[in-house]
Amino acid sequence: MKDEAIKEFSETVADQDIKAAVEWCGAIEDPRVRDSARMAVAQKWMQQDPAEARAWISETDLPENVKQVLSTERNEPEASEDI
Repeated sequence: MKDEAIKEFSETVADQDIKAAVEWCGAIEDPRVRDSARMAVAQKWMQQDPAEARAWISETDLPENVKQVLSTERNEPEASEDI
């Protein structure tokens, strides 16, 4: 229950302070909940600063296939912004 609350909080904080959200994810004890929170934060970070997000993603202990998906998620919207 506590881990789920921290997960929700970290996802909310990510809209204002992505690095604080990352820190809150680290406080989650259950590995599955922690990974889920980190994936959600990574997705938000990819929208804000893809280069910095990719650097952080590469340093996490998330499974390699998850890292690959997260690191490539934010490619199409940038192209549409130029329209």
